[in-house]
Amino acid sequence: MTLLFNYWTLISCSVVIISAPYWRWMPNEEWIMVGAAWFFVSQKVSQLRWTRGCCIALVIILTHGAIAKLQMKSLFLSGSNITITGEVDSLFTQISHGFEGTLVLRSINGQNVTRFLRPKIQLISPVALSYGDVIHTKVTLKRIIGRLNQAGYDKEAHFFAEGLMARASLAKDPRFRIEHFSSLKRYLITTVADHTKSLPSQPLILALSFGLKSDISHQTWQQLKASGLSHLLAISGLHIGIAFGVGWALGSLLLRCSPRCHFLPILFAISLAYFYAWLAGLTLPTQRALIMCLLLSVLMFFRWRLAIGFKWLVTLVVVLALNPFSTLSAGFWLSFSAVAAVFLFLNQDKRAVTRNRARHRFGALVKLQLWLTLFMLPLSVMWFQGMSLLSPVYNLIFVGLFSLIIVPGILLSVLLSAVTGSNHIIWQVLDALLNVVVTAIGYADIGWVRVSPHVFGIVAVLLVLVLVWRLLSVRLRLWGIAAAFGVSLTLTGERNPPNWRVDILDVGHGLAIIIEQQGSAYVYDTGNAWLTGSFAQDVIMPILRQRGISQLEGFIVSHLDADHAAGKSDVERFFAPKLKLASQKLPGYQECVQGRTWRWKALTFEILWPQRLVDRAYNAHSCVIRISDGMHSVLIPGDVSAIAEWLIARQSNLKSDVVIVPHHGSRTSSTIGFVRGVSAELAVASLEKDGRWSLPAQEVVKRYHQQGTKWLDTGESGQISLDFYSNYWKANQLRAIQGQVWYRQMLRNGVE
Repeated sequence: MTLLFNYWTLISCSVVIISAPYWRWMPNEEWIMVGAAWFFVSQKVSQLRWTRGCCIALVIILTHGAIAKLQMKSLFLSGSNITITGEVDSLFTQISHGFEGTLVLRSINGQNVTRFLRPKIQLISPVALSYGDVIHTKVTLKRIIGRLNQAGYDKEAHFFAEGLMARASLAKDPRFRIEHFSSLKRYLITTVADHTKSLPSQPLILALSFGLKSDISHQTWQQLKASGLSHLLAISGLHIGIAFGVGWALGSLLLRCSPRCHFLPILFAISLAYFYAWLAGLTLPTQRALIMCLLLSVLMFFRWRLAIGFKWLVTLVVVLALNPFSTLSAGFWLSFSAVAAVFLFLNQDKRAVTRNRARHRFGALVKLQLWLTLFMLPLSVMWFQGMSLLSPVYNLIFVGLFSLIIVPGILLSVLLSAVTGSNHIIWQVLDALLNVVVTAIGYADIGWVRVSPHVFGIVAVLLVLVLVWRLLSVRLRLWGIAAAFGVSLTLTGERNPPNWRVDILDVGHGLAIIIEQQGSAYVYDTGNAWLTGSFAQDVIMPILRQRGISQLEGFIVSHLDADHAAGKSDVERFFAPKLKLASQKLPGYQECVQGRTWRWKALTFEILWPQRLVDRAYNAHSCVIRISDGMHSVLIPGDVSAIAEWLIARQSNLKSDVVIVPHHGSRTSSTIGFVRGVSAELAVASLEKDGRWSLPAQEVVKRYHQQGTKWLDTGESGQISLDFYSNYWKANQLRAIQGQVWYRQMLRNGVE
């Protein structure tokens, strides 16, 4: 019974902590005492023992929540312009307008901050800063305001999981002063970068040595994802485990020289594991792995025998206690799920491995890779909208190569760089091995399969069946398979699907729209792009793949400004649109000119502007399209200007139920005549909350309100989806559904 309660305590504690980032509000710190008091009562009253885990979780969550609120308060208490002293906590990577990295603030406006309450911020700097640098400067704080879409990168969740409380840029009069301190890590990074600068695989070497992944090309990342090997380039549990194993082997060799030094294997293992985690910046994945190594070392040192599942639960609770909000990170789920899969495999296959060990060793490795692939399949589909059929083969070949040669070689090379400053031969050998890996993953796309949400539901339920298969009778197994398909189709199938849908995506200051009908889609504009990616890659692609759409019926470019068309090449490459339209002369594109109409299934597209094709399309030449099913209609005018609006308003077919506000709500558009001519029930603006252009202009919002038109914008609402049915339509705001949790409100408002 005691063991059962111990398991329940760990499980209930974990579940409650995992739920914390999804609470609508965070209770005040006074509730910490209530949780602690209830825990002590539950220790005395046997009927309340089942609540112990919940009490522990409550104390942990409220403590971390109180710290987050105090950090936020200390940052914004004195306004947005503050003087700081901060220590650089990461490498600064290049962006389009400078460099960015993280700082841990030691003082704010001359007031020292207590160590445990020091906030961490992201800083944009004109110069690249290095680990350990201490800077004194004046900065302008910005709240963390991310975009919220059905799929793709979630900035607010990512920043909060990493403990970042705000963004900052140098003020106009920064009085920038940097104190450079001698740093072993800086020396190692500089030395390794210098020794490998002529090697083709230098980006991979820097990623494996220090966790620096910014130089890895997008194509290589796509190939790593398609092969199921992306985890090998992110320093996490596997890498720290390898370092731990290498250290244990070295300690065991020294133990043979002196049997009295029985602590050497553990000492060397922990030291080398910590050294590798330190090289990688002690990121959350490496911290998790270090905790697991420490716990296992303690258990081995004191010879405590515990079940594998119990060890995993203890590690999970400890990691969650140190950072309860890390569950917002996909890396958390991937790493711990992988560990859970290995634990379950070892537990189920223990007899086969111990019996005929030499004979079944290779078979056990093959089974382990298949087991990992099956176990990780739902997570792969959830985050990557697909799975790699070749993943078991790639992992079987290359996990061993990385474990036995590449990662130990990386550690040896870095250590030699620290001691001798030169080891070119080892780097060349590692470069040759990594080139083999890069060549091999070039064929990974052959085995990549996109998976629709319906298939994902079936796979998820079937996986649960696999895990409990041995506990079920034959009849229950058959019923379980039948129920899996029925339940998953019910859960994943959309209830009362609309006849057609228009999604105005949250892409900040820009525009990207998906028009979907009966499982196929058009895309109107793509949003912006940056040095390492685009909204087309980060938002449009995940949403379309989540919906099972691999090719576009059509792609319309309003005009060639970056905030509308910077992801054009990505859409063309990944979705091969059957029809491409633009108001500018582009190879392979048809004319978007006034008077052209066509039907796509139940929808009619009418082009209202421009009057002729141009060599370079600017705002005034935006491709203006009206979409109608005969009952309902949507007008999409791009960034059309006031003069063009005046000419368009003279047409008789302008009236629409919904209008996408021209030029993001700028005062240069949405003239009175245009607003009256459209007479829309709803105006939707695609814009950035608190952006540098200070949009929307309030006179524009007022103009629509005076016409009786309701106003929504993506800055406040996130992705806005318009669902059209036979006799009605409705607008859904994603932030009203998912964006009301406490940490999002705290980050976006600068307070809780």
